[in-house]
Amino acid sequence: MGDPLVTVGFAVFNGERFIAEAIESILQQDHGALEVLVADNASTDGTREICEEFAARDARVTVLPSDVNRGLAWNHNRAVEAATGDYFKWAAYDDVYRPSYVSRCVEALATDPGAVLAYTSTVDIGPDGAELTRWPVTNRASAGSPAERFRDVLLRERQCFPIYGVVRTEVLRRTPLMGAFPSSDQPLLAELALHGRFIEIAEPLFLHREHPARSMTAYPRLRDRLAFYDPSRAGQLSLPRWRIAAAFVGAIARAPIPAADRARALAGLPQWLARWRMELAGDVYGVAREVGRRVSRRG
Repeated sequence: MGDPLVTVGFAVFNGERFIAEAIESILQQDHGALEVLVADNASTDGTREICEEFAARDARVTVLPSDVNRGLAWNHNRAVEAATGDYFKWAAYDDVYRPSYVSRCVEALATDPGAVLAYTSTVDIGPDGAELTRWPVTNRASAGSPAERFRDVLLRERQCFPIYGVVRTEVLRRTPLMGAFPSSDQPLLAELALHGRFIEIAEPLFLHREHPARSMTAYPRLRDRLAFYDPSRAGQLSLPRWRIAAAFVGAIARAPIPAADRARALAGLPQWLARWRMELAGDVYGVAREVGRRVSRRG
């Protein structure tokens, strides 16, 4: 029957330093059927030219250009909308994958109909590729209960490495995809967990690159990253941590699960709110202070 088609979607803006190595690591996968979509978000460096060179010499690669930077969320989501594969995988412009990553994930999903997402254990690497950290296997969202899986992501998943796993495309499309707000990957993972189990393969096949230009490093505060996700909201008042909370509630409301599971999933939210109470309060204080400043300037 042949290998099922897997769409790999790169979302990139000004990634010329690492994008060639990242694409090459996907093209060298031992899975036989790949579609590689490179969504270039109006890069101003040599990124688009590098990607177009790959497309010219490998028919599996298609560049999705844009003349306007519409933000991280829009750029990630248009790759999903254009995908034709049975499975989908997001890939960052700066990460690297060992050759069996895709095949091992597809194999895991093909043999387990109750699973919606598969990923492998992670190794952090530096700008030069040197190994920094080996992350332990956590088996997040692997339980049979959808409420337990949701709470596992809600309360224990901090790194969100599974967002770069292989997911069933039709399940991913049942969600709102990546939200146009910082840390929207966590509510998305929580929503996927309500649809089915995650499988973590205990092999270090994902090389996650740490470097100063990463958005998490360059913009450590959620509020500072808002325009990175959606440039149209630059300078707007925002409650980023409250927006994440609302996304968790929306995920539960949309989930195709019994009412009892919905209630059990919601029961985890007070613990999440308690954990982030200082940041939630800080959001409100920050907005109130900015409103005061704007009123004062007008006066």
